[in-house]
Amino acid sequence: MIVNCFSRIYFFPLLAFFIFQLGCYSPTYKNQKSRFTDDKFSGVLRYQPLVHKLAVHHNLYEIFLLALIQAESRGNQFAISSSNCRGLTQLKYSTALDYMPNLEIDQLFDPEICLEITCQHLEWLRDLIQRYFPEADEYEQYLLMAAAWNAGWSQVKRYNGVPPILQTEIFVDRVEENMEALNNILF
Repeated sequence: MIVNCFSRIYFFPLLAFFIFQLGCYSPTYKNQKSRFTDDKFSGVLRYQPLVHKLAVHHNLYEIFLLALIQAESRGNQFAISSSNCRGLTQLKYSTALDYMPNLEIDQLFDPEICLEITCQHLEWLRDLIQRYFPEADEYEQYLLMAAAWNAGWSQVKRYNGVPPILQTEIFVDRVEENMEALNNILF
């Protein structure tokens, strides 16, 4: 009984202290950056020069590419999903072969190759979205691109927007949140 009382008295304050120190709770105020915010995106931000170069070349929004990388792999170039998607942006090997027919599967771990294929695929998606959703502004087009990246173009077309698939809705929200956070960090 005494041990339980002692553990309750000290456990919760200690837990709160460690959560605060680890950055799980990081209060930020307007125009004040949290010291933990940059850490969350450190894996992604190391690819910023490459992403910037490819974004300019393919006329894509740099922040969107960084947000996509964060949502897919958190900057881990060796990430492999349960569905065998690989690399920074979790490319399917079959999709990658459409853009580089002689590609070896392990080459998807190379950030330059992975991001080049990603940009080519996103250009294709953007062209389709601009054709089928001419009323969508640029920001909405990027959200539709995120939905098509996650669920596939056929699902976006079928539902005439972000498909009502929970995983896709969560993914699009995550990309949108990442875009906002990265925009605050970088600009």
